[in-house]
Amino acid sequence: MATQKVNFIATAIDFLRHLKITLTRAPGFTLLELMVVLGMAGILTGMASYQLKELDNPAQNGAAQIMTFLKKSRAKALATTYAYRIRPKSNSTELEAHYANSCSSTTFTLDGSLALKLPSTSTLASNSWSLCFAPRGTLSTSTDIVISDPKRSVTVQVAMGGGMIKL
Repeated sequence: MATQKVNFIATAIDFLRHLKITLTRAPGFTLLELMVVLGMAGILTGMASYQLKELDNPAQNGAAQIMTFLKKSRAKALATTYAYRIRPKSNSTELEAHYANSCSSTTFTLDGSLALKLPSTSTLASNSWSLCFAPRGTLSTSTDIVISDPKRSVTVQVAMGGGMIKL
Protein backbone atom coordinates (compact mmCIF):
# COMPACT_ATOMS: atom_id res chain seq x y z
CA MET A 1 0.00 0.00 0.00
CA ALA A 2 2.86 2.35 0.74
CA THR A 3 4.31 1.73 -2.71
CA GLN A 4 0.94 2.53 -4.28
CA LYS A 5 0.85 5.83 -2.39
CA VAL A 6 4.40 6.62 -3.51
CA ASN A 7 3.54 5.76 -7.12
CA PHE A 8 0.38 7.84 -6.94
CA ILE A 9 2.26 10.80 -5.49
CA ALA A 10 5.01 10.44 -8.11
CA THR A 11 2.39 10.32 -10.87
CA ALA A 12 0.63 13.38 -9.45
CA ILE A 13 3.93 15.28 -9.25
CA ASP A 14 4.75 14.36 -12.86
CA PHE A 15 1.28 15.49 -13.91
CA LEU A 16 1.64 18.82 -12.11
CA ARG A 17 5.08 19.39 -13.68
CA HIS A 18 3.62 18.67 -17.11
CA LEU A 19 0.68 21.01 -16.39
CA LYS A 20 3.05 23.77 -15.27
CA ILE A 21 5.11 23.43 -18.47
CA THR A 22 1.94 23.44 -20.57
CA LEU A 23 0.56 26.51 -18.82
CA THR A 24 3.76 28.51 -19.01
CA ARG A 25 4.33 27.74 -22.70
CA ALA A 26 0.75 28.14 -23.88
CA PRO A 27 0.58 29.95 -27.24
CA GLY A 28 -1.48 33.13 -27.58
CA PHE A 29 -1.46 36.84 -26.92
CA THR A 30 -2.21 38.81 -23.80
CA LEU A 31 -5.00 41.33 -23.73
CA LEU A 32 -2.45 44.15 -23.51
CA GLU A 33 -0.68 42.98 -26.68
CA LEU A 34 -3.98 42.79 -28.55
CA MET A 35 -4.99 46.30 -27.42
CA VAL A 36 -1.63 47.77 -28.56
CA VAL A 37 -1.91 46.15 -31.98
CA LEU A 38 -5.53 47.31 -32.44
CA GLY A 39 -4.57 50.83 -31.38
CA MET A 40 -1.73 50.95 -33.91
CA ALA A 41 -4.03 49.60 -36.65
CA GLY A 42 -6.57 52.32 -35.84
CA ILE A 43 -3.94 55.05 -36.03
CA LEU A 44 -2.63 53.77 -39.39
CA THR A 45 -6.16 53.50 -40.80
CA GLY A 46 -6.90 57.07 -39.76
CA MET A 47 -3.73 58.34 -41.40
CA ALA A 48 -4.45 56.43 -44.62
CA SER A 49 -8.03 57.70 -44.89
CA TYR A 50 -6.84 61.27 -44.37
CA GLN A 51 -4.33 60.88 -47.21
CA LEU A 52 -6.90 59.28 -49.53
CA LYS A 53 -9.25 62.27 -49.29
CA GLU A 54 -7.03 64.07 -51.80
CA LEU A 55 -7.78 61.36 -54.36
CA ASP A 56 -11.45 62.33 -54.36
CA ASN A 57 -11.12 65.15 -56.90
CA PRO A 58 -13.53 64.73 -59.83
CA ALA A 59 -12.00 67.48 -61.97
CA GLN A 60 -8.46 66.06 -61.63
CA ASN A 61 -9.75 62.54 -62.27
CA GLY A 62 -11.67 63.74 -65.32
CA ALA A 63 -8.59 65.52 -66.67
CA ALA A 64 -6.50 62.38 -66.21
CA GLN A 65 -9.16 60.31 -67.98
CA ILE A 66 -9.32 62.76 -70.88
CA MET A 67 -5.54 62.73 -71.25
CA THR A 68 -5.55 58.93 -71.31
CA PHE A 69 -8.40 58.91 -73.84
CA LEU A 70 -6.56 61.36 -76.09
CA LYS A 71 -3.36 59.33 -75.87
CA LYS A 72 -5.27 56.18 -76.84
CA SER A 73 -6.88 58.00 -79.75
CA ARG A 74 -3.54 59.33 -80.94
CA ALA A 75 -1.99 55.86 -80.67
CA LYS A 76 -4.86 54.41 -82.66
CA ALA A 77 -4.40 57.08 -85.34
CA LEU A 78 -0.72 56.17 -85.58
CA ALA A 79 -1.38 52.42 -85.60
CA THR A 80 -4.20 52.41 -88.15
CA THR A 81 -3.05 55.38 -90.30
CA TYR A 82 -6.53 56.85 -90.04
CA ALA A 83 -7.34 60.33 -88.83
CA TYR A 84 -9.13 60.30 -85.48
CA ARG A 85 -11.51 63.11 -84.56
CA ILE A 86 -12.35 63.55 -80.89
CA ARG A 87 -15.29 65.63 -79.77
CA PRO A 88 -17.66 65.86 -76.83
CA LYS A 89 -21.22 64.68 -77.06
CA SER A 90 -23.91 67.28 -76.52
CA ASN A 91 -24.31 66.42 -72.80
CA SER A 92 -20.75 67.66 -71.94
CA THR A 93 -19.93 64.56 -69.91
CA GLU A 94 -18.91 62.13 -72.66
CA LEU A 95 -16.34 62.05 -75.45
CA GLU A 96 -16.48 60.02 -78.63
CA ALA A 97 -13.97 59.18 -81.35
CA HIS A 98 -14.56 59.00 -85.10
CA TYR A 99 -12.13 57.98 -87.83
CA ALA A 100 -11.67 58.73 -91.54
CA ASN A 101 -8.88 58.76 -94.12
CA SER A 102 -7.89 62.34 -93.28
CA CYS A 103 -8.91 65.20 -91.00
CA SER A 104 -10.42 67.05 -93.97
CA SER A 105 -12.84 64.20 -94.77
CA THR A 106 -16.52 65.07 -94.72
CA THR A 107 -17.68 61.73 -93.34
CA PHE A 108 -16.29 60.09 -90.23
CA THR A 109 -17.15 56.67 -88.81
CA LEU A 110 -17.79 56.23 -85.09
CA ASP A 111 -15.21 54.03 -83.35
CA GLY A 112 -17.26 52.19 -80.75
CA SER A 113 -14.17 50.96 -78.92
CA LEU A 114 -13.13 54.51 -78.00
CA ALA A 115 -15.57 56.31 -75.73
CA LEU A 116 -15.22 58.14 -72.43
CA LYS A 117 -17.69 59.04 -69.71
CA LEU A 118 -16.41 61.59 -67.20
CA PRO A 119 -16.82 61.13 -63.41
CA SER A 120 -20.30 61.89 -62.16
CA THR A 121 -19.84 65.48 -60.96
CA SER A 122 -17.36 66.71 -63.59
CA THR A 123 -18.34 68.31 -66.87
CA LEU A 124 -16.65 69.96 -69.82
CA ALA A 125 -16.83 73.75 -69.69
CA SER A 126 -17.45 73.85 -73.44
CA ASN A 127 -18.59 71.25 -75.92
CA SER A 128 -17.89 73.31 -79.04
CA TRP A 129 -14.34 72.03 -79.58
CA SER A 130 -13.05 69.20 -81.73
CA LEU A 131 -9.61 67.62 -82.14
CA CYS A 132 -8.38 65.61 -85.10
CA PHE A 133 -5.25 63.49 -84.86
CA ALA A 134 -3.80 63.07 -88.34
CA PRO A 135 -2.54 59.61 -89.34
CA ARG A 136 0.92 60.70 -88.11
CA GLY A 137 -0.45 61.66 -84.68
CA THR A 138 -0.27 65.45 -85.05
CA LEU A 139 -2.99 68.06 -84.62
CA SER A 140 -3.77 71.00 -86.87
CA THR A 141 -4.34 73.33 -83.87
CA SER A 142 -3.62 73.26 -80.17
CA THR A 143 -6.60 73.24 -77.84
CA ASP A 144 -7.40 73.86 -74.18
CA ILE A 145 -10.00 71.55 -72.64
CA VAL A 146 -11.48 72.74 -69.35
CA ILE A 147 -12.99 70.20 -66.96
CA SER A 148 -14.90 71.49 -63.96
CA ASP A 149 -16.66 70.16 -60.92
CA PRO A 150 -18.58 72.09 -58.24
CA LYS A 151 -15.34 73.05 -56.42
CA ARG A 152 -12.64 73.59 -59.08
CA SER A 153 -11.62 73.58 -62.71
CA VAL A 154 -8.70 71.84 -64.43
CA THR A 155 -7.34 72.63 -67.89
CA VAL A 156 -5.77 70.11 -70.23
CA GLN A 157 -3.63 71.74 -72.91
CA VAL A 158 -3.18 69.67 -76.06
CA ALA A 159 -0.27 70.77 -78.27
CA MET A 160 -0.08 70.46 -82.03
CA GLY A 161 2.48 67.68 -81.79
CA GLY A 162 0.08 65.60 -79.71
CA GLY A 163 1.66 66.30 -76.31
CA MET A 164 -0.56 67.11 -73.33
CA ILE A 165 -0.19 68.86 -70.03
CA LYS A 166 -2.61 69.19 -67.11
CA LEU A 167 -2.81 72.61 -65.46
